Amino acid sequence: MRRKILIASLVATAVWFVCAVVFIPLAYTGKVVGGFNKYFALVSVLLMIWIPYILSVVKIKFDFSTLIVYLVFIFLSTMVGSVWNIFAIWLWYDTVIHLFSGVLIGFVGYSLFTQNTKTKLEYFWLFIFIIAFTMLCGGVWEIYEFMADSLTGTNMQIYEGFAGQDALVDTMIDIICDLGGSLIAAICCVFIEKNKRAKEEIFESPDNATTMEQPKQEVE
Repeated sequence: MRRKILIASLVATAVWFVCAVVFIPLAYTGKVVGGFNKYFALVSVLLMIWIPYILSVVKIKFDFSTLIVYLVFIFLSTMVGSVWNIFAIWLWYDTVIHLFSGVLIGFVGYSLFTQNTKTKLEYFWLFIFIIAFTMLCGGVWEIYEFMADSLTGTNMQIYEGFAGQDALVDTMIDIICDLGGSLIAAICCVFIEKNKRAKEEIFESPDNATTMEQPKQEVE
């Protein structure tokens, strides 16, 4: 599994390198929007690409399909949205990305929990766990945006030019989208877990075990 994660990370790094080689000269010549915040976002993408591999090194398990979706999301959000400035061009793009991120983080939380523990939560508490995990990650992300805006002069929270409650609109929409995405993920994951447990019960049922252990009759 770690080898597959390494290969996926290397492929993503190669894509990042191509994007960087194209973006840096264009930003330097003023053909696209540049600045410290864009280069900061560019480096952030590279760091985020290698987080799953680091987790695999410390024996934290997760689904490979979740990794692929995670890598695609990184490029759609930070690379396309922040580096290439699509967030400023298409204002609806940020809302879509945050809704998608809520769903993705919910599935990541479910994958991390089921892959790294044998504990089986009741469906209600599994539902609550996925929502709580997603909202925690969403809150951490908003803190990251606030710190980046404060320390580097970026406008990730889209507050410049606004005053009062209007300056909070982007942050609140992001949190609401995270909640909506977490609800979608929680409902889907509960159904997935129900189906998985039902299959396990059938496989572990006494009748099925007797059938599997029954010796084959010798052919006369």
